[in-house]
Amino acid sequence: MTGPELSLTRTREFHPTDLADEILLVVPDAMQRHAAVARVVEAVGEAGRPPETISQSRFRQALFREKHVIAFGNLANNRAIQRLYTARCCFVDTFFPGANGYMVKSISDPFGYARNCIVAGASTDVGLEAALNAFTDIVAASNGRLKRVHAASFCHDLPCLPDDSEMERIVRDDLKIWGTGWSASPFRGGGLLSYLWQHYLTDHPAWARAAAEILKGSIEPWRAECRAHPEAYHCFFNLHLYIHLWDLVEDNPLFSPDDRLGAVTMFGDLLRHLMTLSYVSEEVNPPGEIRQNHTTFIGLNLAVGGDYMTRRHGVREFRRANEIARR
Repeated sequence: MTGPELSLTRTREFHPTDLADEILLVVPDAMQRHAAVARVVEAVGEAGRPPETISQSRFRQALFREKHVIAFGNLANNRAIQRLYTARCCFVDTFFPGANGYMVKSISDPFGYARNCIVAGASTDVGLEAALNAFTDIVAASNGRLKRVHAASFCHDLPCLPDDSEMERIVRDDLKIWGTGWSASPFRGGGLLSYLWQHYLTDHPAWARAAAEILKGSIEPWRAECRAHPEAYHCFFNLHLYIHLWDLVEDNPLFSPDDRLGAVTMFGDLLRHLMTLSYVSEEVNPPGEIRQNHTTFIGLNLAVGGDYMTRRHGVREFRRANEIARR
């Protein structure tokens, strides 16, 4: 299903974190006096003003509203990261990034309070010290305003970067999936999810280009399929994963306004389609009955997609997606 063409009234370009603002460092309980933490405190103070530092056991969610939160550690040892993790804003735990790897990454205004977060995360103590040292270097090289922060070291292999000819092929291969079978699309069996994930992990422009071209290039084949087979439907069981990852990378300046509009248009078309399926009607899903898998996944997609479209882009039409998801 398609509807009125969407226009973007809000920019998703990243707003820098001003280190002269109120900054809160949230550290694992055992690391408050660690030398690597002290170096971060010193670097932030020199670039802006001295930050407040608290142990994770003292952290409360309301603090996300009051200050830019910079959290160290992982899911298991930091309450601030626990909240960001359950909101699918970061993924550091005792498994990822693994061994002695680390990931330092900005999160643009995750809860709508006009406050950014940064996670310096690792699965081990050795990895966390490396993460803090990397973040200290980033702060020291800044002018007191942190743009999108990304630094990472992984203990697992990453895919080789595609060259220009390979890029054309991987985009073409995903777009060729449309129309080849029931529910066939890059959102079901293509490489798009992997390319979004690789871009999240590496911040590399090659993966950004692949994802943007597939999202934009999918609009017309999808709409042609809707015109040719208006009775057909797609379930898109895991559409929420694509939206989550896009939300985390959309603020990258590698993406042009046209790239962002293409992605939002594609997601908007798919969400409109899901909102019209018989699965989501109250007649099919009376109150109090257990939902089956199609309904459950459609509800998950609509919950994530409706939140993204309304919170990030202010598209009021998709408030209905949230209402359907709650039912």
